[in-house]
Amino acid sequence: GQTLDIHTGGIDHIPVHHNNEIAQSEAATGKQFSRFWMHGAFVNVDSGKMAKSEGNFIRLTALEENKIHPLAYRYWLLTAHYRSPIMFSYEAVRASQNALESLVRKIAQAQKQKNFFKDLFANTKDTQKKLKEILGNDLDTPTAIAFLHKTVDEIISNKKNIKSLDCFDETLGLRIADLARYISNVPENIKKLSKEREKARASNNWILADKIRNEIENTGYFLEDSSDGPKIFKSLLHYNP
Repeated sequence: GQTLDIHTGGIDHIPVHHNNEIAQSEAATGKQFSRFWMHGAFVNVDSGKMAKSEGNFIRLTALEENKIHPLAYRYWLLTAHYRSPIMFSYEAVRASQNALESLVRKIAQAQKQKNFFKDLFANTKDTQKKLKEILGNDLDTPTAIAFLHKTVDEIISNKKNIKSLDCFDETLGLRIADLARYISNVPENIKKLSKEREKARASNNWILADKIRNEIENTGYFLEDSSDGPKIFKSLLHYNP
């Protein structure tokens, strides 16, 4: 129609560009141009705001070359409110990638539990309602990310069903449930290597055990030792839906 519900854009467009849009559109239609304006603060780098005109624009290919998945970059952006400036660094985004992978591994492990929450609809409506309230408060994505972590912990402790993740994936686009399925898909040759490593560890052959561990991790898998035995997960770096 002639009136927008939401208009987005950078804060640098407020003084000129968006005022011009209002003047042109409202003069032409005689109606309010937009009900809500959501202006995003800058993503900054050391040299200032990230912009094509400044020649300091980070491309997705640069993230991938630095072994950072685009979904980790999305997670990192969501940890800051859209009206708050955020300083880009590869270290900061790698930390977000570690946090995202930790969440995904928790869910992947929970999916293997035999006593997993059976009621498909239990808690899901409450989760959806709470998330809607959070995002309805000026798109408060940092609180949404904190709520995601809390929900994952409740899924792990069998207080919520894994279907509670659907509303996060639908709104935040992090694909937690799909990633959990992806990283759990471990081929037989990797499982075989893990068993050989366990034999080496049992015989105190730590040199061989470390060599096998490096071989596993160099092929794109995480190896996590626990009291229940080794847990193997595929790295999300190669995830391409």
